[in-house]
Amino acid sequence: MKATILKEGDRVRLVTSRWNDTPLNPVWGGNHGKVLGTVEKTPVKAGATEWFDVRWDSGPVNSYRLEDIALNEIDLHQANSEDVKQEVPKDLEF
Repeated sequence: MKATILKEGDRVRLVTSRWNDTPLNPVWGGNHGKVLGTVEKTPVKAGATEWFDVRWDSGPVNSYRLEDIALNEIDLHQANSEDVKQEVPKDLEF
């Protein structure tokens, strides 16, 4: 499976408790509920690993590796729907 490359503005969830489940690192569905974040900057190079800056809706900003965060499925579904709508020729629209 090909990894999803994130871009600035993407909505994400923290999917690992590697950094503990704290207000600074709100694991999706953990102690702090279902907190989404927005990718603010990518990538931030730290050695050979790329880091993504995420601002959580609860306020804090932190940096994560790609395997620590996931694109929010609802946003991904909406983006795919919009892409499909854009490809429909105007003469075929109802």
